[in-house]
Amino acid sequence: MLTIKDRIELLCKEKEISSVSALEKELGFGSGTIRKWETQIPKVVYLQQVADRLGCSVDYLLGREVDDSYRDQLVEELARDPDLRALMDMSRKCTSDELNILKGLIRSWKK
Repeated sequence: MLTIKDRIELLCKEKEISSVSALEKELGFGSGTIRKWETQIPKVVYLQQVADRLGCSVDYLLGREVDDSYRDQLVEELARDPDLRALMDMSRKCTSDELNILKGLIRSWKK
């Protein structure tokens, strides 16, 4: 299961934000704030700012919600990329987390 930080890292890659540190700086957070969420409970106001910037819900960041529309959007993005069409059948059976991991891996391989 992905942690809050894992989900944020994947969404940063998707939104082409260079790093979690860059997101922290953009939002005016202290350095390492998001990394601390692996062991500390984040403040709701910070979670909401991150969710708003990354275009997801706080529930998604907390792993409480599987956003089917978001999952479907990821599947559609994969379908539009000719290099990734072979993965479509497999991707239809994946969770949102699995699709984000797959998308991040593929983007890193293409660089």
